[in-house]
Amino acid sequence: MISKYITPVLAVIVGMLASFGLQEAGIESLWAKVTGVVVAIVAFFVIGYIRASRA
Repeated sequence: MISKYITPVLAVIVGMLASFGLQEAGIESLWAKVTGVVVAIVAFFVIGYIRASRA
């Protein structure tokens, strides 16, 4: 039941970490947020693919 929420939660966490890291590096806030969203989307598909291939 709860395993279906793991992939999107991990993707959001990865995106937030990427956005935070870029902001700490001095990248403008808007670009950091956009990059965080893109990283979260890519991470969602990558994590989903890895979980599907292991099942």
